[in-house]
Amino acid sequence: PSALYEKKPKPIVIRSRVLFSSGRLPPSNLMDVLTRKKVKICQHEGGTSLKLTFGHAFEMQIYFSPLLVTIRAMYGHENEHRLEKSIFRHYVVDCKVNTWRSPAFGLRQTSEVTQPSTKTLGRKRTTTGRIKKQEADSGLVSIMGIDSDVATLSPIISKRLEYASARATKCLRRCFGDKASKAFRSNSDFEIEITEGAALLEFVKLARKTYQPGWED
Repeated sequence: PSALYEKKPKPIVIRSRVLFSSGRLPPSNLMDVLTRKKVKICQHEGGTSLKLTFGHAFEMQIYFSPLLVTIRAMYGHENEHRLEKSIFRHYVVDCKVNTWRSPAFGLRQTSEVTQPSTKTLGRKRTTTGRIKKQEADSGLVSIMGIDSDVATLSPIISKRLEYASARATKCLRRCFGDKASKAFRSNSDFEIEITEGAALLEFVKLARKTYQPGWED
C-alpha cells in the first residue's frame, strides 16, 4: 500500500504546447505583465521568442519550441548593423529560420572595439552587467576579479555563458513541468495556456532574481 503514496519524479517538459505557438496570440494580460517586466517580444517566421537584458553586458533569449534559453554578450548598438542578413542568406542559406549564435557571440566585436588605440575609447565589461568606458590603449576587460584583454578571457566567458544557458534551460523546463504538467491532461487550450503563462512568469522572476538581485518591476 505504501507504494501507492510513493512520489513519482516530476515530468520535464521540453516544449510549449499552446503558449506562443504558431499563429496564436498570447493573452493580453500576460503581454502587459511581460512589458512591465521589461521583456521584449520578438516575432520572427520561426515563431516567437522573448528577450531579457541584464544591464548593458548580457542578454537572455527564451524560445518555446523547444523550450530553450541562450545567454550571450550583447552586441553594441554601434555594431547592430552587422546582425542584418541579406535576402539571399535569410531565404536560401538559413531557410527563413533562426541561426544559432555561439557563446562567443558579442565578444568578438568587443575585441575589435578594444584594440589598442590612442584616439578611441574602449568598453569595459564588469561582472555586475555594466560597461565602463576606458582608454582603449589598455584594451582590458574585467571578469571574476581578473583584468586582461578580450582575446584572452573570451574562452572563459564563453564557457561560463554556455553553462549558464544550460542551467537556465533546465530551470525553464522545470518551471513548465511544475506549473503546467497537470494541465496537459486537459483538452482545454485555455487552461494549458494559463498554466504555461504562470510557468513563464515564474522563470522570469527567477532569472531577474539570479542575475539582477536588485531588480524591481
